[in-house]
Amino acid sequence: PENFLTIEHTPLTSTEDTLTPLTVEAEITSVLGLDSAIVAYRILGEMIWYYIPMTNTTDDNWSAEIPRQPLGTTVQYYIYAQDIADNYIVSPPAGAANPYTFSVAIDTIPPEIEHIPLTRGNVSAWSPIVFAKISDAYGVGGASVQYMVNDISYPPVDMEYDSIREGWSAQFPCTVGVGDVMKYRIIGYDNSISYNIAFYPSSDTWVEFDVGRDYIEHFESGGYDYRHYSTMTDYPDEWHLETGRVHSGEYSYKFGGNSLEAYSDLTDGVLETPSIYVSSEDTLTFYQYMDAETSNIYTGYAWDGGIIEISTDGGSNWSQITPQGGYPFLIHYNEVSPFSEDTPCFSGHRDWQKITFLIDTNGYVKFRFHFGADGYVTREGWYIDDIKVTNHNWVYVLDGNKWRPEKLAINLSPNPFNGAVSIQTSVPKDGNLKIEILDINGRIVDKIFDGISKTGILRLIWQPTNIPAGVYLARASTQGNVAIQKIFYVK
Repeated sequence: PENFLTIEHTPLTSTEDTLTPLTVEAEITSVLGLDSAIVAYRILGEMIWYYIPMTNTTDDNWSAEIPRQPLGTTVQYYIYAQDIADNYIVSPPAGAANPYTFSVAIDTIPPEIEHIPLTRGNVSAWSPIVFAKISDAYGVGGASVQYMVNDISYPPVDMEYDSIREGWSAQFPCTVGVGDVMKYRIIGYDNSISYNIAFYPSSDTWVEFDVGRDYIEHFESGGYDYRHYSTMTDYPDEWHLETGRVHSGEYSYKFGGNSLEAYSDLTDGVLETPSIYVSSEDTLTFYQYMDAETSNIYTGYAWDGGIIEISTDGGSNWSQITPQGGYPFLIHYNEVSPFSEDTPCFSGHRDWQKITFLIDTNGYVKFRFHFGADGYVTREGWYIDDIKVTNHNWVYVLDGNKWRPEKLAINLSPNPFNGAVSIQTSVPKDGNLKIEILDINGRIVDKIFDGISKTGILRLIWQPTNIPAGVYLARASTQGNVAIQKIFYVK
């Protein structure tokens, strides 16, 4: 039976070490109880297999040592385990016919780097994730990203290994503005004595992209800023990158089976965006293709479907938001449904269509696309593509090949706040600038900035002291221009 006997093992990588025995480790589980486990190995080119009993180290963990080998040796091996009822399992499954293989030799080959280049960035959700698959027969020692902003070099940033995606990732720790030009390249090095290094795209070229205004995601660079997961125990998440049906380009995100295959019964999953800065009256738009089960008996009701949710606290709490025109269906009561009865949702069969949401909050938010299915009929699923968040309050114009703010404006985050609030002011031209805090009667209670400011975004923090909670006004003023935003201070 499935999972009656299991072996979890990370294959040995090639090595330059000729002095140390080579330890094979595995997690072996048995329902009935394990009788024995061995490692079988041989030297490539020889016919004889040598068998080494594995020792139980802790719990289900077992190990054995292959003797140290001279340089120039290639070793093949597999693991064999047997329970007390003579059931057995082999890893890899083909055993001696297709064993694990590694070499003992001086490494001269650099790692291989696979990367989908970033094609855009934006100020609303900075920074994008740089993701790469890096492989080497001797193991990857580490990786970093070299980068420049407008041809000014910054210190490299180390990449971290992502065990879920099985690759290396990093984000740019710098601040940027609209119109900035980013250049970067990835460096990977192996674990060998030679410290072999690889570059992507090369040691003397860069990946280049511009920083824009609006948040845009077409999933053509891998969608690594997104994560997906189930919100219900024992209900699988089926979100994945898809090429079988797209609105534009080569990729979309789909909840459902591979290609045009249907989603499964009793499934639930959310596709979550990164944090995106929004201001009141911004819009979230995307294109969807929907094919989900509706009721043939209860008009206007669905058994399966999708909804959009928003979080204003980094993802701790979520609430459903409503598109322009509303959702076309309600979830019919079903005790195994991931959704509550009468939840408004998208469902039925709909070809690609543009969906629009008006945003009524200020600050950083996350959105997520939530699909759920009950335990009966299934259909093709839900596709999402070409997501865009348009930031209306930050209006830029192109001036001498450089984007600059078109008007004086203020954004506040978080709002309401109870400790400190970030005040971001778009400054359309160099000059004198004042930023003040006023009470609701117009009296100045604090002065945040009074001086010369350059064109761009001025970011400040206000931490009120000895001021009661209440409604205040943040006022930015230059010669002839004033921008005001309400602040809600709570304790």
